[in-house]
Amino acid sequence: MATRRVFWRDGVQVVLFGDLFQLPPIVDRELARYCDELYDSPYFFDAEVFKETQFYRFTLTKNYRQRDPKFTALLKSGSYCKFTR
Repeated sequence: MATRRVFWRDGVQVVLFGDLFQLPPIVDRELARYCDELYDSPYFFDAEVFKETQFYRFTLTKNYRQRDPKFTALLKSGSYCKFTR
């Protein structure tokens, strides 16, 4: 089976997904010093290739794991650090 090198500008479609409200990346000290010199943060979205690429963003809004509307609202407010009484 033949393979070839694929570069990010070769028109290859990539699907990225994730929860950007999750905990920050864990980076060891040696790697952190290296990353501090090259990137604004340890997050993937601060990489130059990410900034230079046009992405179509879709935000999923329906929570399939929770059924209680009050608990769902609490989780959502926690994501934005906006707790109310």
